[in-house]
Amino acid sequence: MTDYTLQIKVKNGPLLRAMRAAGFQSVAKMAEAVGVHPVTVYGYMNLTHAPLGRDGSWKSTALRLAKGLRMLPEDLFPP
Repeated sequence: MTDYTLQIKVKNGPLLRAMRAAGFQSVAKMAEAVGVHPVTVYGYMNLTHAPLGRDGSWKSTALRLAKGLRMLPEDLFPP
């Protein structure tokens, strides 16, 4: 029997740093400010939602998030 459970979470570092640099302390506050649903932003933050569509173009929510943070989308989402 083990006394501890180790959990490692992978986060989108560039998006997290941009969020903090913009003065947002939570994903929910940032999502509200830029007009993107928080679930979508959490998906981008946790790298479970793709910011690109099947055709390779940026999704409108990724573009809105980048615009709200005053950054290029390619600077927010790792390849």
